[in-house]
Parts: sequence; structure tokens; C-alpha cells
Amino acid sequence: MKYCPNCNQQNDDAAAFCFSCATALGQPGGAPPPQGYAPPPQGYAPPPQDYAPPPQGYAPPPQGYAPPPQGYAPPPQGYAQPPQVYAPPPQGYAPPPQYGAMMNNGYIGVRRSGIVVILLSIVTCGIYMYWWYYQCMEDINRASGEQRINSLGLLLGSIFCFPVAIYMMYTIDKNLSRLAQENGAYYKENFIFWILMTIVCGIGSLIAIFQICNGFTEVWNRREGYQPQGY
Repeated sequence: MKYCPNCNQQNDDAAAFCFSCATALGQPGGAPPPQGYAPPPQGYAPPPQDYAPPPQGYAPPPQGYAPPPQGYAPPPQGYAQPPQVYAPPPQGYAPPPQYGAMMNNGYIGVRRSGIVVILLSIVTCGIYMYWWYYQCMEDINRASGEQRINSLGLLLGSIFCFPVAIYMMYTIDKNLSRLAQENGAYYKENFIFWILMTIVCGIGSLIAIFQICNGFTEVWNRREGYQPQGY
């Protein structure tokens, strides 16, 4: 290494002039620098020995740029960054249930009015009501695509045994609620309410007919995708 006799700046052995004050090295008193030479600014530090100039076309990083953290590995070739609006689902996320019955067979039953069911049951001395209960159970089986209710067994049992008739109403209520949930329709279980209304004022079965008819109508409307229509 050479030291400048003028400013005592350390220079490379091959340097002919001091990079700090432009004094010719090895010449006392210095010699004028070459034409067009400009001394480096104050505080200038020479680059390291292994420094290589940037390639042609290099652009410095924008202001505020921070280098990647230690251990960062660039993505593989061909990697496509996901869109910024995408957010991964939270931990423990479960997709909503598929509306399997609606998607599998597309069955849509008959929309029945509770008033019509009650009037026809009175005219036929209750025969139509038992037929209606049977159709409700069959609609649930056809819409779900599986045998969820033993329709004929419950119908025959309810004719000869009153507790079986109560169980039949419970079964229809529970399975209709399940069918509505599978199809995105609103229907909640009402069996306890029907029992209470039967004990208090004896109209639980009439309320059940209205609510079951409305529940099926909600399911059929959900499957067809339009608003309720008149009976």
C-alpha cells in the first residue's frame, strides 16, 4: 500500500495519484492531476477490493426498499403470486354442507295449503288427513333421496294406536327440519309447541298442519329459486 505524502491517505500500490487529494504518489510536492480530474467528495471511502461495477441497465432500488430477511429463498421458477384479495380460511374452518338432496334428484313436491288440508280432512272425516301425513313422509323420502321414514308402517300404526300417531308427527317435524337445513330453507322443530297447544286449547294438530305445509313450501321454493306463489 502507498501513503500520500500530502494527506497521508492510504492508496493502492498501483495508484499513480492519491484518490483523496490527487497528489502524484512518489513525487514530493505533488504534480498536477490529469486534465478533467475531479477530487472525490468529502467523506468518500474507496470501494472494497472485490467490488464489481453494476451491470449495464441496472436501476437502484426505490426509496424505502428493505433487503429480504436472512434465510430468504426466492420462489421457484414459474411461481405465480396469488391475488391480493385472497385470504386463506381460518384454522378449523369447515365448508358449509352441500345441499345434497337438491343437487342429487331435484325432487319438488306439491305445495299444499293448510286451510285446504283441514277442510278436506273435515269433509272426509279425517281420511284425507291420514293421506296427507303419508304424502308428507313420502315427500321427505323422495326429496332426501333415501328412506328416512317408514311411511306405510307409521301410517298403519297411527290408525290403530294413538301414541304412534304422536310419534309420526314428531318424526315428520324432525325430518322436515333436517330437509330444510339441507336445502337452505328456514324451518325449526315445533313438536313441543304442538303438544303444549294440544294440552292448553286442543288446537295443536291444526297448528301442526299449517306449519308443516309452510315448511314444505319453503323447501320447494328454495329448490326452484323463486318467491312463494298462491296455492
